[in-house]
Amino acid sequence: MMGYKVSKKGVWLTLSAAGLMGTKGRKYQKRHKSFCAEKPDDLWQIDFSLIESERIGFVKGIKGYEVERRTGRGVVLRDGDELIYAFEEAGGWELWKCVWMITIVDDRSRYVRCRVVRHNPRTDDVVEYLKEIFEREGRVPCAILTDNGSQFGKEFDRFLMGVYEGRRRREERMKEGAGKSPWIDDPRFRREKGIIHLRTSIRHPETVGKCERTNGYIKMIVADDGREIEERLREAVFIANYLRVSRTTGEVPAEVYGVKADVRRVLDEFNIKIQ
Repeated sequence: MMGYKVSKKGVWLTLSAAGLMGTKGRKYQKRHKSFCAEKPDDLWQIDFSLIESERIGFVKGIKGYEVERRTGRGVVLRDGDELIYAFEEAGGWELWKCVWMITIVDDRSRYVRCRVVRHNPRTDDVVEYLKEIFEREGRVPCAILTDNGSQFGKEFDRFLMGVYEGRRRREERMKEGAGKSPWIDDPRFRREKGIIHLRTSIRHPETVGKCERTNGYIKMIVADDGREIEERLREAVFIANYLRVSRTTGEVPAEVYGVKADVRRVLDEFNIKIQ
């Protein structure tokens, strides 16, 4: 007598179609917990990401390169001081030169700032970029959220503790009422002299998901026309801040952040030319 093999999924689908499967024992997918600061500059998120800057070509093998790391999209290789992204294609590998990108996103407005780093990012790179923003724009966050990368260690904490403007801003926000930004008047942070440093859980990149999503958007819209990556990145950031409508807020990030200005002036400031 011949038998028939039926998969577990087939049994489940058949019973479900007949209405014989109840809710008992059914596993529901957990909903992601979302959070959002109440006002701009309550919280900034910082992250690093690799971005392709120039196409190298197609090769059949990558044995001559040093493997730096493996990602979901491919392999990061090292050739001297240069980083190369390798994507596996039919019969070989597509190679691109790549650089690091520092991304800073305001949690409330989704206003983004980016900078290119042509070497493995260090703490000094982040500190220098933050100092530049503080001096140029005069805006300081109450808290900064990062992952647990080596760039955000004790040296980074010491820098944030010395930015006393962060504490003054927190005191102003405490008088107004922190609302959706509970870390501002949290007793654990009241002794902090500068900017509060919040870290994600280990191996939980979803906590800095706004940065992750912004990185993906920037990579998607950055032009590939042979110009320097810094110039193309400035254009992409301009689009993300002044022309894009955020799905979450339903508004343009620059408007929520309070820096919506005459578009022509901004184009001149970023040295962007539109044909």
